[in-house]
Amino acid sequence: LLSVLSVGLGIPCVFAFFVLLPQGQEGELGAAVPYIALAFAFGFAMSWTLAGTNAPIYSEIVPPAQRTLVFGMDAAFEGTAGSLGAPIAGWVAQHVFNYDTDAADASSAGGGCDLANAHSLGRAVTWTMMVPWAICMAIYCLLLVTYKKDRLRRPAGDGLGRPLLQ
Repeated sequence: LLSVLSVGLGIPCVFAFFVLLPQGQEGELGAAVPYIALAFAFGFAMSWTLAGTNAPIYSEIVPPAQRTLVFGMDAAFEGTAGSLGAPIAGWVAQHVFNYDTDAADASSAGGGCDLANAHSLGRAVTWTMMVPWAICMAIYCLLLVTYKKDRLRRPAGDGLGRPLLQ
């Protein structure tokens, strides 16, 4: 339930950050305050899943002899999936939200910012974050249903056929 809440809070934070907050108020400190507050809330809420859900569940349903493998595979999968985010966001910005690379080159040479491209990139980042997190939230919701059965089904012992010391 903690991870459903964590991911569920992250989705509207991302949407608000890239879509709802005011844009184009360069140099005004007051305009930065909502961004700073939202970034803090987002970072706070999104940090709960590993320590609050994944690690305790792995400790309960995975035999001790296999825990390091499962923790390592989880870290590898999350790292790999996370590293794909930037290229996917770039592709989505260009092919779905019409990011214009020629305009980007021209505005960067002049030291300015192309607002149309900024909006395209913001929408692309929003969708490439929200869709996977919605899927993640659905998986955590399924976990609410299956976790008890998985915990009860775990065989006693260390996973190598030896009983645990008590």
